[in-house]
Amino acid sequence: LEFRRVLFRSLAHIPPDVIQKNMGWSRKEWDQLPPEELYIFPAELPGPLEDDKRFLGSRFETVNQYTFHGAMSMRPLAEGAGGSARVIDSTNFPVSKNIAAGIVTLKPGALRELHWHPNGSEWQYWIQGKGRMTITLTGGKARTTDFNAGDVGYVPNMAAHYIENTGTEDLIFLEMFKTGQYQSISVNEWIARMPDKMAQAHLKLPLSTIRRAPDRQLVVLPK
Repeated sequence: LEFRRVLFRSLAHIPPDVIQKNMGWSRKEWDQLPPEELYIFPAELPGPLEDDKRFLGSRFETVNQYTFHGAMSMRPLAEGAGGSARVIDSTNFPVSKNIAAGIVTLKPGALRELHWHPNGSEWQYWIQGKGRMTITLTGGKARTTDFNAGDVGYVPNMAAHYIENTGTEDLIFLEMFKTGQYQSISVNEWIARMPDKMAQAHLKLPLSTIRRAPDRQLVVLPK
């Protein structure tokens, strides 16, 4: 698709005599091409992949660095009773230097813990199920939104947020970032790194209450 769009954008403004010199096509042959971009169009089903490999011969790239196989079978970043989270970024997909993604699955009632991302805004695509997300913004503002399969969500850079599965089936969503490495900071983990006096001064809670919160990033919390 992209090749065809580039081809038409490039060749549509080239004189026929230059086309003939460059590509060997006559004006009559050139006139048989579609007059505009087809974008999405019907065509015959492709044959076996091996046929394309044979066509390329010595030009075939034997090491495919542009495809990441088995995303859902890879070892999760986090997995437990509440669900799982898998990450694809430049650490396991080297060509992905400017984009990182997480695939999150939440069981009914489970929670993607309260967290934020320090290195980029988050763009989401909700694949399956339904859920609710609250985002806290600067100036004491916040927003809460319900999402369903097919929806797109957005979280500004550094905004704390959580996602809860409000449905009866697994919630699956994709989160993407314009960065080469996935980074996430858990609010629980952040509080756990505060010295006792600082934590008490800010939260106005007994230290025993503060330290009852998880002291590490759990990513996904069960119901």
